[in-house]
Amino acid sequence: MTDATISPFEIVQDAVRRLRQEARGAFVPLLVGSVLIGLGGWLVGAARGALTDRLLWMGAERAQLLTAVPGVLLQSVPTAYFGAKLARVALAANRGEPVGFSLSPDPAFARMYVATVAQQLLIMVGTALCIAPGLIAAVGLSVFSFALIDEQLSSVEALARSWELTQGKKIHVFLLMLVLAILVVLGLLACVVGVAFVGPIVWMSGANLYLRLKGDEPAIVK
Repeated sequence: MTDATISPFEIVQDAVRRLRQEARGAFVPLLVGSVLIGLGGWLVGAARGALTDRLLWMGAERAQLLTAVPGVLLQSVPTAYFGAKLARVALAANRGEPVGFSLSPDPAFARMYVATVAQQLLIMVGTALCIAPGLIAAVGLSVFSFALIDEQLSSVEALARSWELTQGKKIHVFLLMLVLAILVVLGLLACVVGVAFVGPIVWMSGANLYLRLKGDEPAIVK
């Protein structure tokens, strides 16, 4: 595999092209799932903020630390619940396969939840120690959800697989994450509503990246 096969701009353009053409059936599920994940994260963040404010009497730093882990445990519920479903949708859409979606629990939810919590805690610890380790963890573990679903791995195996796939490619993965982050910021500037529409692009790009990293090229868009 050459570096050109994981060009950030090429992947994002491919994601947009798929959503506009043959993968249109994936757009609504990815949109709805992204909105629900974002809403769940916002509610948990608001609750954590309120709890932190009540604990300020013991010091801001200690209050933040006490609410950090519970916040991750709660926020990972909607992220994992819908993340497992959206990973399946994005993988199928990138392969040109029929897309299916339902609100019933995904068989991989428990494994996805454990992996999501572990990923978030590793990023949190890495960021607390120094920003660089946190970024490295975020990049190295960025495709675990797709590996977990696609290869039917356990939580630990999925995290290890993501790290393995991104070896030697972390700068390219980081650049893709940076491009997607810019799109999210632009979505926020578009009266916040734009963020919801960026969600499908993020999921499609993530699945596209995962497939390229493992040498399984996405289906050609007609």
